[in-house]
Amino acid sequence: MSSHYYNHVGCINCKDLSSIEISLTEILGKENFKRVDKITEDLFTREVAYSYDLLSKLIRNFLIIGLFPGNYGWTFIKTLPREFFCRRGDCSTQPRLATLANKINYQAFHWSVYRNYFGILLEVSKQSEIYVSGNYPTEYKLEDELFYQEQINDNSTWKFHLIKVSEELKEAIRPETKEEWQAIEAKLAELEKLSKQGIITQFAEEDLLIGHGAMSERALWRYFGNSSQYWGGHFYLAYSEQEEIEANGGKILYFKTPEYYQHIRTIAYVEGKY
Repeated sequence: MSSHYYNHVGCINCKDLSSIEISLTEILGKENFKRVDKITEDLFTREVAYSYDLLSKLIRNFLIIGLFPGNYGWTFIKTLPREFFCRRGDCSTQPRLATLANKINYQAFHWSVYRNYFGILLEVSKQSEIYVSGNYPTEYKLEDELFYQEQINDNSTWKFHLIKVSEELKEAIRPETKEEWQAIEAKLAELEKLSKQGIITQFAEEDLLIGHGAMSERALWRYFGNSSQYWGGHFYLAYSEQEEIEANGGKILYFKTPEYYQHIRTIAYVEGKY
C-alpha cells in the first residue's frame, strides 16, 4: 500500500439496502437531485476511471452512489464525488450522513484515510448527533479545525466516541500505541542487521512501515468482509461490471444533479482511490 493511499467510505448499521436506497432517493429528491436509471454517456475508459480529476469533469452533472453489504449488519457507501455525505445539503445544518441516519433510524460513520498516515472519522447517531475525530495533512486544513462545515472535536487521533460499536470494530480502527511502535522499531532494527548480511528485507520493512491511517484502513476492510473488493474500488466498476455488483448484493444509484449544484472540491483534492 503506497504512501499516497487514499480512501473514503461511509458505513451505516443497517443491512436493508432497499430501505437505504428509498431514504437516499427521498432525501436527495428534496435537494432536487433526480434519480436516473443510468448515465447515458459512454464515459468508461480505464484511463479516465483511475483519474479522479478526469472522471469528475466528465460526470460533473451526475452523482453516483454505491451501496454494498458488509458483515455484522453494516452497509458501506461509496460516492462520486467522494465525501459527498460528509457535506451539508442545501439549507441544512448537518451533514447528509446525519440526515440519512436520523431518517432510517440507524447509526452511521464515515471514514477517510489520507496519504497513508492520516484519517478522519465522522460519527453520527440515530438522533443526528455528530462527533468528528482525527486529522489530515497540514496543507488540507481549513480554518478553525473544520472537516467541511463540522468542527473536529478531537484532532489528536481517530477513535469512536459517540456511537455504540463492537469491541472488534473499536480495535480495528484504533491507531497503534506507543508500545506497539516501539516493538515495530525493534523489528526494523533486526531487519537492518539482516539487510547488512545481504538478506533481502525490503518487503518486510514496507509492511512494518505502513502508516496509522492505512493500518486502520486494512483492519476495517477485513472487519467488513462481504463485498470488501468494493471497499477501495474504483467507480469504473459501475460501468463495466454492474451486473457483477448486483450479483454480489450491491446497488449502484445514479442521480442527475440540479442546475444550481456544483461539485465542490474535496478536502484532499488529489488523484487517488475513491
